[in-house]
Amino acid sequence: MVSFTFMKPDATTVFYSVPVAPNSRFSIKANDLVPDSDISTSVASDLPVICERAMYWNGRNGGHDTIGVRGE
Repeated sequence: MVSFTFMKPDATTVFYSVPVAPNSRFSIKANDLVPDSDISTSVASDLPVICERAMYWNGRNGGHDTIGVRGE
C-alpha cells in the first residue's frame, strides 16, 4: 500500500492511498485529487518505493521532472 498526503497552503491535507504491485509503476494526476491548489506531497509505503515528480503543460511541448527526496 502506498499512501499520499497532499499538503495545501492553508494547512489542510488530502489523503489518498492505493495498492501498488511490486515491480510496477503507478501514476497520479495530482490536480484530479487536489484541484486548483499548490501542494506539497508526502509519500509513505510499507515497502521501499521510488518516486518521481513530473509536470507537463497542456498545449505546449514542455515539462520537467525530478526524483523524490527521502526524508526521515
